[in-house]
Amino acid sequence: MNNLHKKILDKNQSVILFELLPPSDNSSDLQYLKDYAQSAVELLLSASISIDAINIPEISDEKNGTVRPTEYIPKIEPRELAQQLKEASNDKFEIILNRGSVNFAWPEQRQWLNETIHQYKIETLVLVGAGRMDHRYPGPAVNEMANFIVKNYTGCLCGGIVIQHRRKPDSNEDEPLRMITKSKNGIEFFSSQIVYEADSVKTLLKDYSELCQQKNIEPKRIFLSFAPISNSKDIEFLRWLGVKIPEEVCKNLLKSNIGISWRSVKIANTVLNEILDYVNNEKIQIPLGINIEHITPRNFDISQMFIEVLGKTYLRIN
Repeated sequence: MNNLHKKILDKNQSVILFELLPPSDNSSDLQYLKDYAQSAVELLLSASISIDAINIPEISDEKNGTVRPTEYIPKIEPRELAQQLKEASNDKFEIILNRGSVNFAWPEQRQWLNETIHQYKIETLVLVGAGRMDHRYPGPAVNEMANFIVKNYTGCLCGGIVIQHRRKPDSNEDEPLRMITKSKNGIEFFSSQIVYEADSVKTLLKDYSELCQQKNIEPKRIFLSFAPISNSKDIEFLRWLGVKIPEEVCKNLLKSNIGISWRSVKIANTVLNEILDYVNNEKIQIPLGINIEHITPRNFDISQMFIEVLGKTYLRIN
């Protein structure tokens, strides 16, 4: 078990992740990828708050039945970025890879797992499920793939996605029970949808905590995800992804065409404080972490401020 796994599984430890977007696919230019990785490493090392791992998403041409507000641009293979990040940082940062379980059939998934774990030496994965319930996918569901990994790759730690506002009246389909079912199949931590309001997170944490108590099981760590917003296009894109951003938050962010990024830092920090205070006051025993994203390349620089401001808030409480 590596140090990252130990920290994630230890409820008394604090864990901070940074989610780094892979650059546009330009496979013929290796130097471009090396420079991208080096720039990311330099920025992360210059922050006053240390991160524990770089979390790399797998970007696909998502379709949710509505018009995508931004053009889809293919990205470099996440494992190639991971390799360059390891070299640029002298293995200072652990790497987490996101993998769409449903997007690839079992033969491809088995090959990918073998290569990722044995060749690339990456043993921390976040399994991502179906984006649309009305679409037929070629690959296995998250529970099936997590169960397979647990049985066949003993050194691998799997995480999953939790969407805090994906709530169902039927408790058998509700998010807290879905989380428990995933944990029974091998999911050891969760990463939330990007957070820009506290109420849905607080409700989820309370309900998940109570359900775990009823079933006499230990709750898994949940990473709360935050990301900068620098203009109205970011809001449009995040909402298209399913992020819940209240109208009053949008009005606050866009009240002036300057300072939008800074206001997004302040709003996110206020939301994080509210969630952490609620967890403390209600004595909710769920280990939390934070996951800082940047969603677009133009927001990369401001994401360092997110690390520092939200990191201090998180570490102060934890």
